[in-house]
Amino acid sequence: MKQGVLLLVVSNILCVHGSTFNHPAGWISKSDIKRIRSLVASNKEPWASAYSQLMNDTSLNAKYAPKPVTTVWRDCCNPHPDNTGNRNLETDAIAAYYLMLRWVATGNLEHAQGAMHIIDAWSSTVEGFGGHDQMLAAGIYGSHLAQAAELLAYAIPSWENKSQAKKMFLEVFHPVCVYFCGRSNDGPPQPPPQTCERGANGNWDTGCMSAVASWAVFLDNATMLDTVLDYYIQGRGNGRLTHYIFNSTGQCQESGRDQGHTQDGIEHLLETAFTIWKATNNTSVFSMSDYRLRAGLEYTAKYNLNYSVPFTPNCGVYPSEGWCFKNISSKGRGDFSAMWEMAHSVYGDSAPFTKMVVERSGYRPEGARPPIINDSPHVGDGPPGQGTLTFYGMPQPVF
Repeated sequence: MKQGVLLLVVSNILCVHGSTFNHPAGWISKSDIKRIRSLVASNKEPWASAYSQLMNDTSLNAKYAPKPVTTVWRDCCNPHPDNTGNRNLETDAIAAYYLMLRWVATGNLEHAQGAMHIIDAWSSTVEGFGGHDQMLAAGIYGSHLAQAAELLAYAIPSWENKSQAKKMFLEVFHPVCVYFCGRSNDGPPQPPPQTCERGANGNWDTGCMSAVASWAVFLDNATMLDTVLDYYIQGRGNGRLTHYIFNSTGQCQESGRDQGHTQDGIEHLLETAFTIWKATNNTSVFSMSDYRLRAGLEYTAKYNLNYSVPFTPNCGVYPSEGWCFKNISSKGRGDFSAMWEMAHSVYGDSAPFTKMVVERSGYRPEGARPPIINDSPHVGDGPPGQGTLTFYGMPQPVF
């Protein structure tokens, strides 16, 4: 696709320049809040169990004490002595999001005030990121924190430190993910400019794409959201839609690595598309490239349900980085990430293997069982879960 044509497509898809989004415009909209509260009040299953799972988590309450740090350091191979800041952000971000989900379900402002305390603490403290894997920390946890902030701004319009939170996402988080790809990112406080001539496995890119989309919505920044869709369509790295799900069968760039990272990568693509849809009311991202996103979800679901799938050896778009896979990986096969309710809410019966995942015995309510915040080793290092409460029963988008 030629550059000029692509930019026209992007502009036509978003159609929001010069206007604001219909807030809350993240994963949960105003109509979703009304629907969720009605379902909770009905005490019907599976929403009753999902509500109990969220509310009965003794590791979380409105007086939750955040632990912000000045520099969040996330390393891969050579742990930094101050690497604890990564876990602090991980748990605090998911705590803020879960507290806002409690507000969504109940309307009790005490929960929103608890989330506000967490976000305010971080926005007044954090100054930068460091370490080899800092893009993952800024992207994954920053997305959760921004989704919480988007709901908080709607719940408490008089939020005193909202502008401080906006500055944090724009000046501290966004520079880490602004290029969506890259490996030369040792910092701190921020990574150097990325050329995308080198890159990582695609879940790095997709994590940043989901995050930048979340920040753009909270910042009410249509131009920033444009950059996400542009990379989604024609990005250089492994996270671009047709690079991550690189053929029509739905095989993913990391399918030969392990099933956990594969689900992370495709889940962040799904989150990205979901945020764009909620913010702009356009569903093109779900069907572009001949329903490539759905193909990736179905391929991954099918394999993890113990069916056979075709596999093509591949090295992604960076062969020299060593991300070459000759066979599909059985590592983590059958361990379903807490992402499939969102996928099913979008594609419904048109994605039969995705439907089989969420209808498996024991999958619902989606997500880890409490206590979550303190006892889960990766409570926020992937999809936030709670999808049965938030997405099951949502009117399916038309595309």
